[in-house]
Amino acid sequence: MILATGSREGIVLWSLAEDHQVTLYDSAVPLSGFFPGGTRILFSPDGATVLAPHVEKSELGVFYLGTWDAVSGEELGVLPASPADEGHSGMITSLSADWEGQVLASSSWDHSVRLWDLETRRLLRTLHGHRGEVWCTALSPHGGLVASGSKDGEIKIWPTSGPPESEAIEGQWKPLSFSRDSRYVGALNREGGVAIMNLEARKMVHQLEVSSSDRRYPRYIVALTDDLTALAEALPEGEVKMRKLGKEETVMTFASGSSRVDRLALAPDSSTIVTVGWRDDLAWWDLTDTSEPIMRISGRRAVFSADGGTLATVTRDGYSIIWNTATRRERLRIEHGGQSLGSSMAVSPDGAILALTYGIDDFENTVSLWDATTGEHLGTLPGHKQTIWSVAFSPDGRTLATSSADGTLRLWNVASHRELMSIDQGGASLAHLRFSPDGTFLVAGTPPFSSSGQIRIIHAPPIRFDGPDTDIIP
Repeated sequence: MILATGSREGIVLWSLAEDHQVTLYDSAVPLSGFFPGGTRILFSPDGATVLAPHVEKSELGVFYLGTWDAVSGEELGVLPASPADEGHSGMITSLSADWEGQVLASSSWDHSVRLWDLETRRLLRTLHGHRGEVWCTALSPHGGLVASGSKDGEIKIWPTSGPPESEAIEGQWKPLSFSRDSRYVGALNREGGVAIMNLEARKMVHQLEVSSSDRRYPRYIVALTDDLTALAEALPEGEVKMRKLGKEETVMTFASGSSRVDRLALAPDSSTIVTVGWRDDLAWWDLTDTSEPIMRISGRRAVFSADGGTLATVTRDGYSIIWNTATRRERLRIEHGGQSLGSSMAVSPDGAILALTYGIDDFENTVSLWDATTGEHLGTLPGHKQTIWSVAFSPDGRTLATSSADGTLRLWNVASHRELMSIDQGGASLAHLRFSPDGTFLVAGTPPFSSSGQIRIIHAPPIRFDGPDTDIIP
């Protein structure tokens, strides 16, 4: 058995004999260049290698790690091994490895955690998210997760597998909804076409044209049910047309009572629909009898929960209203202190939580979470630097996805209100987020006013935990 100790003179290896007497091990070959601090010495799991940070910066001006043979004391190499890999810009504070000896995690004063391939000594991934110096790390036994603790008082748990894989379908598409088996997605393009796409084959299997809601210029407002069988489209002069897909059959057309329809929200079972018209004229309609709306209020947006039991609407004067779709009555009214409400909102699949953004006066660019039963403010999700385009709950309601004009897609733990992952899209913004019903995919489309775009098909990362939601411990 070997013991490694660190001091200002370097690292010294000691042999622990069977009689428990400690003797100096190969003192003629001290491991030099080490910054003192015992917590920053690490043996590889097989005991053959010692790893520790160098005190000085490399020629490239970054802090780096050394690896030494535990028997001879010979330095085997450094991390990063390649100039193409970005090292830490601040002092390295801790090291940890998985049981297989494949992945090494290092933390630093530069607020980051870096993951390394121990065999190749190449950088695998850099994790950003802490707001202060990162003091410690710990990898799970098989390397699937890494925990990090920092000066900001938080412990974060990250998946080590890297950013989720993604693919693209070119074109300016707006995802509408998935089929219930998650194999197909419906999407609207800017030329007025609604397409049903097979995600496995990455091709369109059905396409139809929809009408513009304005006679003067192209403007397409549609809503699609989750089973991809019913389509609602806004027509000129405030009319709404319901169609059945497949047979291309027009079921009905009705007048919304507004001169123009700007938004539609269709219930998952297509039994009711909400129209939002000119000057915030919001009406809720029973599609078996459209002679009079169920209710008509001054409202700006509406969204149904995935189970169909809850409808959430927001008003111009800073209220969000929760409706029971079974009784068709108002269940709760939440006052937001006079703040204007933004363009993004979502209700958790079970209708328990409302997530929404605020308007242009919210310079923090946060998402606000509310209990849709009691009206209690549950917390905010800070992190985005610019306007938030879209929010979406995962099918189990435990994760919230957000996208922003800052070019990032972020995943949040709903219970702890903490960020799980931030994916930089390289300056490309995403909008219209939709999770597949089985949670396998997250799709995103083109933001408003973008001159080019695509549908991004993102393989949702496996960031679930069997125990309580303790992915971040404040």
